Amino acid sequence: MSDFSGSVLQTGLAGSARFAWTECGAGIRLPWHEHAQPFLSFLCDGTYDEGGSDTWNRCAPNDLTWHPSGDRHEVRHGRHAVRSLQMELAPDSEFRADVERLLPRRRCTFRAPKLRHIVLEMRDEMQRNDPHTPMALRGLLLLLLAHLGREKRYGWPVADDRLVAAVREAQQEAFPDAPDYAALAARLGLPEARLASRFRQAAGETLGSAARRLRVERACVMLRDANRSLAAIALDCGYHDQSHFSRAFTRHMRCTPGRFRARGVGDGDG
Repeated sequence: MSDFSGSVLQTGLAGSARFAWTECGAGIRLPWHEHAQPFLSFLCDGTYDEGGSDTWNRCAPNDLTWHPSGDRHEVRHGRHAVRSLQMELAPDSEFRADVERLLPRRRCTFRAPKLRHIVLEMRDEMQRNDPHTPMALRGLLLLLLAHLGREKRYGWPVADDRLVAAVREAQQEAFPDAPDYAALAARLGLPEARLASRFRQAAGETLGSAARRLRVERACVMLRDANRSLAAIALDCGYHDQSHFSRAFTRHMRCTPGRFRARGVGDGDG
């Protein structure tokens, strides 16, 4: 991959489209910089502020950001590690013309919770890394672009709502327990019911679904440690027991925790 910051955990190719699953530590500030090639970035975990000379956005999980080539920007990470998928489009990429037709000629961020399952499948394909991976990545990128085209038809919600970032940060800090939503609503000057409805409207998911997703995402990170038992991970993520954890994880990830772990530390033929 080119000049992305942090640790590159997985990489992949689909023709001249390049993919990277990256992780960057909390509290890091990336000074002004630019990328030679345009790219899409989907944020899966953490938060960060990103901006240029004109606008700043608070980016939260499920946000997709488009960076045209030469876009000059600065990044300030929040208090949690940032994990994201980067999709870089070389000049001869078959996808570049489609992306540049769909998206504006400036950096923009919008909420895209419907794209999350596609991005996670891209990550899994890079992890699998067999002879069929390039073809699979190409198909998934085409599917993502089709979703972008449909979303453009109805208008994209710009991810500049601080309420969403405040809720996600509160959920991260209280994990594995639920945050005090009443106190958070009071701090934001809202009735608690209004907090829930505004979050659902802005983020495309309910407070409860966001909390359940966070549990599964934290479990995915913990499963990388092969010495950590599934029962311990279940308790650390706030589940009643291992059975409850397994059902919730399988419903969200479409595979069991054990199989997910095997794909992460084994040969990935799962």
